[in-house]
Formats: sequence, C-alpha cells, structure tokens
Amino acid sequence: MKQAALKDCRRHLDQFKKFTLYIKQITICGIDEIEDITLNFTSALTSICGRNGVGKTSLLKLIYKTLTKEDLGLGVFRDSDASKLRIKLMRRGNEIDISPNDETKIPNTFYFDPSTFALKIIEEYKRDVDKNGWMNGSAKYELDEESLLWIGRITGKAYQRITVSEVSHIIEDTTFPYFEVCSDSNTYRTEDMGQGEHKILVTAWRFMSLEKDSILIMEEPESFICPVSQFRLMEFIATIANDKKINILMSTHSEHILKEQGVSSINVMYLGAKRKIATDHLKALTALGLTPEKKSVLLVEDAFAKLVLEAILKDRAPGVYLKSHIHVLEGESNIQMLSKHYKGISGLNYIAVYDADQIVQADDFHPNIPKIFLPSAEKLPPEKEVIKSIKPHARRLAELINFRGDHDDFHAITNRISSDSHEFFIDLAKECKDLGEFINLGLLKQIAITLWMELNPILINQFIFEINNFSHTLSINVLEKTTGEPLRYGIVGENLKYQLEDKFDSFPSGHHNGKLVHSAELQKMILTLAN
Repeated sequence: MKQAALKDCRRHLDQFKKFTLYIKQITICGIDEIEDITLNFTSALTSICGRNGVGKTSLLKLIYKTLTKEDLGLGVFRDSDASKLRIKLMRRGNEIDISPNDETKIPNTFYFDPSTFALKIIEEYKRDVDKNGWMNGSAKYELDEESLLWIGRITGKAYQRITVSEVSHIIEDTTFPYFEVCSDSNTYRTEDMGQGEHKILVTAWRFMSLEKDSILIMEEPESFICPVSQFRLMEFIATIANDKKINILMSTHSEHILKEQGVSSINVMYLGAKRKIATDHLKALTALGLTPEKKSVLLVEDAFAKLVLEAILKDRAPGVYLKSHIHVLEGESNIQMLSKHYKGISGLNYIAVYDADQIVQADDFHPNIPKIFLPSAEKLPPEKEVIKSIKPHARRLAELINFRGDHDDFHAITNRISSDSHEFFIDLAKECKDLGEFINLGLLKQIAITLWMELNPILINQFIFEINNFSHTLSINVLEKTTGEPLRYGIVGENLKYQLEDKFDSFPSGHHNGKLVHSAELQKMILTLAN
C-alpha cells in the first residue's frame, strides 16, 4: 500500500471515520490499586505502555471483563472493588454507559494475546505430533494475493501460497490456524516455522478473521518480531482496522509499534504510591525513551519564535513536536534563501514557519518549502504579539510567576516598560530584581507565552489546524454568499472559517475538495478549490 493511503488510514482511525462502535471514554474511580482518572479516547487505535509489572495486562483484562462480563483473571486488580469503573461507548451514534456490575455485554468484543496464543499452538503440536483429529471438519482455504503481499512485506519473504486450516475443539473452545506455506519453492508447515514468522501469521490471521465493527483488546504485538517487521505489522493492522472499522486497545513496550501513532492516543502507565496513568503524554513517553523518529524540520526566524512554536506544539500537538526538529535560521531572508534553493531530502519534510508580520510579503520566486505563519490577530512578530496580549493581564502573569510583591505594582511596571520588544522581558526581569524579586528570564518568557495561549484559543486552534493540514486535500463546506457580502467563505475542520479564493466565487455551495494557500495580496491564509 502506498504511503499516502497508509496516512489516510491513520487519519481515519484518529477521526473514528465511519466507525459505528468504539470506546469513547473510560473512567477509573475507587479502585485501590490505581489512581482515579478519566481517559478520553482520541483514536480508534489506542495504546497503553509502561514498564514491566505496572499492571497493563491487568487493566486490559479489567476493561475486557467490564465489556463482556468474561473474567480472564484480573491480576493486580483481582481483590479490588471496581464497581465504580465506567466505560462510555458510542454505538451507531448513541452513547452507552457500561459498568462491571450491570448485565450489558458488548458483542464482537475480543481479547487477543498473540504471543501466548502462538505458543499454545506450538505446545499443542508438541503434545500431539500426529495431529489426531485436527483436520476433522476444519475449514481450509488459501490466502488471496493481497494477503500474501502484506505478509511478505511484514516478514521480508516471498510467498507463493499460504494455506490455512482453522482447527476447532482441540484447545478448549478455541479455533486456531494451522499453516502450510510455499515460499521460494519450499513448502513447510506450522511446526517448521520460527516463532517470529509463526506469530506474524497468527496475528495476520486473527485480524483477517475478525468481524466488522469489532472491539479488539490486544497484548504486546511486538514479542518475537524484529523492529522492521513490527513497524510493517502495524501498517497492516492499521489498514485492516480502518477497512473493518475495528476499535483496538493494546499494550506495548515498543517504539516501533508506536512510531506512527498520535501521542494523545498513547497512555503511559507507571508506579508511584499507586499505579497511575500519566496525564502529560509527552513527558511520560520521553521518560520511557519512546520518542518517535523525526519526520519534519520546522524553520523559524529567531529564538523567541522557537519558544512560541515549542509551547504551542507541546501543549496542543505533542505528536508534531515529538516528530519535528525546530531550527532557528536568524531572519526571514535565510528561510527564503533555503526555500528558494532547497531540493529535498528523503524522509524529512521541511516547513517554513514565518513570523506573522511576513504574511503581507509575496515571494518573488517559486518556494520549494511550504509555509505557514505563527498566530497573531494583528500580523505582529511573536514577541510583540505576546507582549501586547499580556500587558492588560499583567496581574495574572504575576500570579503565574509567583511574584510575591504587590500585583498592582507588577501590572504598573509591565505596562510602563516601553523598550524594544527584544529587550522587554530582560527589562521586566531587571525591574523585578530591583524590587527584590528574582525571576528567571527563560521561565518568565515561557509563562508569558503560556498566558498568551490561554488568552487566544481561537488563534491557536487555527494555527494547529494549519500546521496539521497545510499539505492535505481538505473537505471544504463552501457557504452560500450572503446578500451584500463581497467575500465568499468555506468551513473546514471543527468549524474554522476561511475566505475562498476569488476565482471560485461562483462555485455552488456544498462540499468541495481544496487546500490552504497563502495569499500575500489578502494578507492571510485562504482556501482554494481543486479544479
């Protein structure tokens, strides 16, 4: 499958696109072994990671028991009162609230531990080498060409044929696959395979045999599998999950499994005085060493622009932050020079993030790097934007930096400083020092930026949309032109309104495909429609 199609699969999973059954929220409350927390699910593919022994498997089995009322053993929670645990599902647009003590059972909900399952099959073969009765009444079929290509991509082998016999009534009430494989003109069976290949085949079979609109709770898909195969296995899983609308909740230790997953859909579990699930996804993942591969280079004009961009991304788009280098090029002219001459590096996306005052400038060359602009309602560079925004709210800034003096004095000092914007925070820190208050300059800037973000949520939302979608084809709801209104608008994302390019003024209203583009003439980002 092409990378663009794989990205679409991931995006559809993150949007629950066309999913009719999925977990929306889990509230953990009143369980002795773990701190109370509400987990809001942002993707149909969600992970729980953490060190060995923190209770990931126990938590998954508790969730499974709540959904199905089937007890697989609750581990560290076996003696806990879980009666206050709540799971909120969406089913065909309706919310369903489920608790451990009600009688609700959600159909098509499955628990899958691929390593244990694969080992059980091997152990059964060792116990019954002759496979007595295995094939009696078993369903037998060959995988299609597309499945062979997928499995070959994961294992790195070329398969001419894979025959599956689904064996029942041998291992309790479980149906399991028995494989006969032809690869490079060699024919071999389950008992001849290594653990890695066997587990990949078992996992692929499980996903291919799942019914549509299922919920799958899965343990550690990475065991026995090399890093490259782990990554490609997750491409396969994401594709099947999107095609069949399967909601997956899984545990993992592997950065290769998490490589393409959004940070907000990764929950980190750890041990403190009690078991906890981290609320700061970014910090917790970094502590575990699970930082993903860098995919983008974001170019900014100066050090303060970098501080602003880092603050926005850490808070609102941690996945973008983790996968990006942010480089300071000391001025817009250096970004323009690179954009003019850049020819591309495989595996990295370069993005020019200009100060907002540059939105009025038109390029006199064809840029090779896409561009967006830091947020500002008045097209100001970031330092001026932050200073102008926080001055009326200086008392709130005094509170945030733990200024121990009179907050009215701090407000007066902040609004009295008239120095150049590049010197403003230095002068403010000096004024505070003169009053006997030592304020760390770096911390002062960071807190001021955080306050500015709190005061301007609409601007920040729009910027996050732009950095996530500057290169994507968008579905645009083109609005009817209002009587007397000279401009035409379209709605994208979560009700974000942008002006439409003039040449599409007569287009019919309704949904059309298009993209975000920069208009220096209009001094803003606008929407253009696909022809």
